[in-house]
Amino acid sequence: MRTEQFHHAESSRRRLEELQSRLRCINEQKLQIERQREKLRQDALRLLKEYKPIEEELLTEADTYSKAWGCCFGEQLYKLLPRELRDIIYEELVVSPEPVDIKSVTDVDPWGGWGSWSDDPIPLNYVDRVADIRKSHQRLVSPAYLGIAVASEITEAFYKRNVFSISDSADIENFLTLDIFQMDNVPGDLIRKLKVSLPDLTIVSDWNWDGSGFGEGPAQSSNDTTQDTYGAKLNKSAALQKLSLVKNKNSCEIEFVVCTGVRYVLHPFLANLGDLVYGLRDRGFKIRVSQQPRRMKKKKKKHATGQKIYASPGKDWTHLFDISKEEWKEKAKSKTLFGYVVNLKPPILDFDNVIVEENKITLVKTSGDLDLGWEDYIVAESETF
Repeated sequence: MRTEQFHHAESSRRRLEELQSRLRCINEQKLQIERQREKLRQDALRLLKEYKPIEEELLTEADTYSKAWGCCFGEQLYKLLPRELRDIIYEELVVSPEPVDIKSVTDVDPWGGWGSWSDDPIPLNYVDRVADIRKSHQRLVSPAYLGIAVASEITEAFYKRNVFSISDSADIENFLTLDIFQMDNVPGDLIRKLKVSLPDLTIVSDWNWDGSGFGEGPAQSSNDTTQDTYGAKLNKSAALQKLSLVKNKNSCEIEFVVCTGVRYVLHPFLANLGDLVYGLRDRGFKIRVSQQPRRMKKKKKKHATGQKIYASPGKDWTHLFDISKEEWKEKAKSKTLFGYVVNLKPPILDFDNVIVEENKITLVKTSGDLDLGWEDYIVAESETF
């Protein structure tokens, strides 16, 4: 019995020594690999230190070569091709099929409002807000890369041939006076097509424009309850007057984009928009007006008693202003600018739709959440002119 126990213990001891030996071997290999890894890490750090200055020198030399080659190319391009062919090339380089958007900043929220909250706020500074546009075209418009003559022509093509979209009228003066590329260009001397959004209808509807061409400011009537106080919103309306900074007015087309989700138009807004349109036309501008639908915020707002509305004229409003300025003024005074109108008596909330029928107008107010799918219908007395 003791002999068997002795043999079993001896066998277990030899197995233990064998496993310990194998484990020591594995640990030695592991240490060797770690030493090799540390050596490779040190070699990598050494190579990185050597690589960085070489990379910087390479980029510098590449930029120098690019400038030298580009200036030679620009000189040959300018000498050998007529302006018509050069313009075709420039158009392919810098003219966008879509309007060039000038990013706006809301008055109270640099993150663009709660509806578009993000971790990257829109810069408040105008020059910073157009940095993406500048970066994407910088080498094409820089004299250092293509020479003064070609760079100047490309810049001219950029401003003349693109359509620029300004969503905040407060940026009009910035856009017309500050060169996106931070050189000596004056955009207002070059632009030909401009879109200006009117997202806040009160920008225009709260005041009486001087139809003769932007007078000293909106006139206030003491007994006109539809007029807002002459205050903060004046900054917005006054910004539209900066369109006078455009040099070549006879060659410039301006499109006003009315951004609204409702299907009716307040008479004060349409009347004053007409004064704005005719005032600009008197100065030589070609003016278009369109409507761009947008989802309305759930905001309750009351209109004054006796205020009149029109059914929405659709996406294109330009035809409303085909009549003469004098005829427009007469229609504005009599509140017969077009089609059907309706008196809002007593004051009521904003409506989401206006249904025009042969002998009546149905004002539709969607109650509650827009997704509930049920509506309250209010029928008001209509007038036909």
